[in-house]
Amino acid sequence: MRKTLLTSALATLLGLTPTDASSQSLSAKGSCSIRCADGSMQAWGNNGSGELGTGDYFSWNVPVGVDVPPTVTAIAAGGLAHSAVITATNTLWTWGFNFHGQLGNGNTMDNAVPAEVLTDVVAAATGNFHTLAVRSNGTVWASGINSAGSLGTGDLASSNTFVQAVITDVVAVGAGLENSVALKNDGTVWAWGLNNYGQLGNGVGPSSSLPVQVPVTDVVAIASGRHHVLLLRNDGTVWSFGANLYGGLGHGTTGLSGTPAPVVGLTDVVRISAGEFQSMAIKADGTLWAWGRNAQGQLGIGSVEDTPLPVQVTALPSVAEVSSGVFLGMALTTTGTIWTWGEGISGGLGNGTNATSTVPVQVTLACAVGTAVPEVALVPEMTIGPNPTTGQVAVHTPFTSPLPVRITDLQGRTVQATTVTHQHASVDLSALRPGLYLLTVLSPVGPHVLQVVKE
Repeated sequence: MRKTLLTSALATLLGLTPTDASSQSLSAKGSCSIRCADGSMQAWGNNGSGELGTGDYFSWNVPVGVDVPPTVTAIAAGGLAHSAVITATNTLWTWGFNFHGQLGNGNTMDNAVPAEVLTDVVAAATGNFHTLAVRSNGTVWASGINSAGSLGTGDLASSNTFVQAVITDVVAVGAGLENSVALKNDGTVWAWGLNNYGQLGNGVGPSSSLPVQVPVTDVVAIASGRHHVLLLRNDGTVWSFGANLYGGLGHGTTGLSGTPAPVVGLTDVVRISAGEFQSMAIKADGTLWAWGRNAQGQLGIGSVEDTPLPVQVTALPSVAEVSSGVFLGMALTTTGTIWTWGEGISGGLGNGTNATSTVPVQVTLACAVGTAVPEVALVPEMTIGPNPTTGQVAVHTPFTSPLPVRITDLQGRTVQATTVTHQHASVDLSALRPGLYLLTVLSPVGPHVLQVVKE
């Protein structure tokens, strides 16, 4: 439900094509929204607080245009009833429910029209009642409710304008009910706010108004549900912690977990999404997997039975992007089609009805959606090692011809460029500062993105 907007480099790592690398194209909650290929937006579903951004408060069961500025590059409409996007000029725009000041526009009145609230933004996330934004210098800014410390400022004062959290070097953020989570550029994860279900990852205990480190490393993506958190590690495994009443942690049980543990039987994952009480993941082969609460068919598996273990959504064999909402889900396939499933009340499925569906139904759009096809899945196997490295790293490719190599940091900046001239070539990273980097090999059949840790 609460989608995280990623930096362009991190999005590339998770399987977006270079042209779509900065884009999160869809988000589901009680309503849905998508980013069109031309940078415009369409949305549908519940609009009681103006969260569709149409300038009114009428719900729609078919896609309608959103009144956003040209060239939206990333969308995170995952708050309970408020929405946020990032534009090509790195400005953050918000709209919808604003009782706690989560829009960050200086007041607490709902707003059905998108408004600019912050500049120099490269990543953002929306929770139930607060909003998080990452600026290009790695600082985190937050607005909204703070009664449990979800703004990360070291106090409990809520704010209807953006205030700086006490954390740096951040590349991605996630937000839940009143908890927050951040991914640093060294692959570590930090959390703050409400901790009644262990959603800070350091055991069930008191809330924290300051970030505390989660005991998992080598993380490349994060996602937060209402009371639980998902972590994608660089080995393709998913780890989870927090509330687990319906099995949303994927541990095979329904008991909460205050510390991270791996989702059972799930490997080769490239994307994750955390819904209200359910979770979803996409594997490198394009298959979609779901687990947790399913009372309204929000897992898309053709039933309404909860499941504490991942189950494949067989109706969608080739998925590029997914968003899990409150009682519904939405996916973008590699062929550019949009599908929804779950609760259809207020038109949440966007197929012209208000009916619920336990299997995916296709949404007809008035625009083309840029497909986030995982190009790397089409490229023959490449490996690097040692990883982590203190200097030299060997790149093993199946190609005999010279291949360009680009190395970027998690802000998307190119820090080094070179060429590998044979199948077992070395790349010297000794000049780079310690941290997490992306090594992109441009092969004849497409780019292959590899993560490397410089010590």
